Amino acid sequence: MFKTPLAITTLIVFLAYGVLMMFISYRSSRQQQIKTGKQFFLGNGVSPFVLMFSTLAALCSTWVVMGCTTTTFTTGWQWIALVVLYQQSFSLAAGYLGPRIWKLRQAYDYASHGDLVAHYYDNSSVLRYLIAFSYFMLCVFHTLGQLSAMGLAVGTATGINPKVIIVLIAAFVVIYSFVGGYRGTALIDTIQGMIFTFVIFGGFLVVLYKIGGPANLFSEVFAVDPKLVIYNGNMEGTRWPLVTALSFCFIGAVGGITTPSFWLRYYTASKPQDIIDRMSIRTGILASIVVPLTSGLIGLSAHAFVARGAAVIDNPSTVFQSLMSQIGGNYWVLLLVLACIAAGMSTVASNMNMSALTVTYDIVHVAKKDISEEKLKNVGRVVMMILVIIGAILAMY
Repeated sequence: MFKTPLAITTLIVFLAYGVLMMFISYRSSRQQQIKTGKQFFLGNGVSPFVLMFSTLAALCSTWVVMGCTTTTFTTGWQWIALVVLYQQSFSLAAGYLGPRIWKLRQAYDYASHGDLVAHYYDNSSVLRYLIAFSYFMLCVFHTLGQLSAMGLAVGTATGINPKVIIVLIAAFVVIYSFVGGYRGTALIDTIQGMIFTFVIFGGFLVVLYKIGGPANLFSEVFAVDPKLVIYNGNMEGTRWPLVTALSFCFIGAVGGITTPSFWLRYYTASKPQDIIDRMSIRTGILASIVVPLTSGLIGLSAHAFVARGAAVIDNPSTVFQSLMSQIGGNYWVLLLVLACIAAGMSTVASNMNMSALTVTYDIVHVAKKDISEEKLKNVGRVVMMILVIIGAILAMY
């Protein structure tokens, strides 16, 4: 399991990183004095900077390290353009919807998504239960995907058994989310968002340096297969015809703005202008251009390095790790492990918080109206643990 120096070093770095995250969560809990369920799940407002990077971290899960580079490697440049349009579509739409939801929450003291929707429909308990069940199932399977991806990515890069990685990550996320609540998690997400942005952008600079600039990148990939760098929606065999691209972005604009990672932050912003400026515009730029653009181009460049004989890609699912370890060295493996863990853990933590919030307030609180806020906080913590345990077991087996 830990037979190589790289595996041992990775485990040490991983454990140190987890301890640091738990310490930050502990300090946050001591400062904010969490006493009620709403304080635990929603905090008392976060700074614009934390709102921006915590939203980025929750949005950009392990797909920015694995999925984006892999899909660009297999389908070409058009995937980057599609993701940029998709991310922009729902980020800008969130800037319109988010401030209005924030004002409704301030006016009616909503705790969950179900509060707002049920209130509009005469406090329908059926709608509350449906939303709670839907969000819980969404978060379980999304958590399963994140844990599986982190286990695969770290295991492939270092040789560590993926099940060990899954168990460690699940344990760390449960502990720091359990202790620090939303505010502690948001602070950790901010750090994690900065980490994977730095690593991905740094990896992109290494690729440009090694390949001789963007002009060489595109010309060499074009020589491998012109379809990888030319988009023609009417081209025979194209994977992303124009109608697919437009409908994909439309769904993002209409449905993406209601995802847990966005909805939760509509409620927790300090003021509505923060949602427009930091969450919608600035996070939108980071989430749609800086991260997927650079990550996607790394995946695209792998074709050029393979053609040069400088890299071998055996598994497209791990193209980022394989390429960077071959052209950058083992220290890049450690950085990519941190980036993958940071991206995945932040999304898992967001899933835990949102699913526990909606189950606690849309099922437990509705069924037992006289329950105290202290007990609601504890119920939420139990739901968090159940969610991650289910996700971890499914991810391993």
